[in-house]
Formats: sequence, structure tokens, C-alpha cells
Amino acid sequence: MVFINSNVSSWNLGFGMWPTAQDKVSVQFSRVLADKRLSPIQFGQATRVEVDQGIVNPIAGVTRRHLSDDIFVEYMRVVTPNVYLTAGYSFSVPGPGIDSIVTQAKAPTWHGGFVNLIVNY
Repeated sequence: MVFINSNVSSWNLGFGMWPTAQDKVSVQFSRVLADKRLSPIQFGQATRVEVDQGIVNPIAGVTRRHLSDDIFVEYMRVVTPNVYLTAGYSFSVPGPGIDSIVTQAKAPTWHGGFVNLIVNY
């Protein structure tokens, strides 16, 4: 999730399973939307100028509400009662809202991952 403003909302669907007592796999799908069109979706987002049929219009935010579809997959392993290993991968496919504010025809898909070791003592 790259959006840090209250002008976004999301629909989420998640699924988790425990193949063993020590292993958990979860998947989450999110559809991220702008609550209001033409309102900034990130703090500090500048106004830009768009020309439509020869008319100059200052625009802030996005012109379409659908910002992205995100998939997040996480694996957790309980190594001991005090040690947990987690790993995750996510990708986000930009929607028409994000495509409307980039200079290329289509915004690239965003990818990210992590590995985390938690030790409680």
C-alpha cells in the first residue's frame, strides 16, 4: 500500500490456513479506491495541469476512483514458542486512477517482499 491519506478506502478479502501447528499461510486481496475524485491521495501531492480539447485545467488527485488491486501472500513459521519467522510477497497492479496521473500510458506493477525474524524474550 503506497497511499498515506484518508482519501483512500479499500475492499479486502483474506484467507488463511494452517497446514501444520507451526505453519500459517495467508493471502489477502485488496481493491484500493480513492474516496473522492480530484482530491489528493497522498500528502504533498501537487496540482498538475491537463489540457483537454485545448482547455487548460488545474487538477489535484485522480480523475478515476480505482487506484489499484493488491495481492499479499504471507508465510509464518513458529520456530519455538518465542521465535517466529515470517516472509511475505506482494504486488500491486495500478488501476485507472493511478494510470491517470503518470506520464507513460500504463503505470508499472509494484512488487515488494520481506523476511522477518521475531524473537520474544
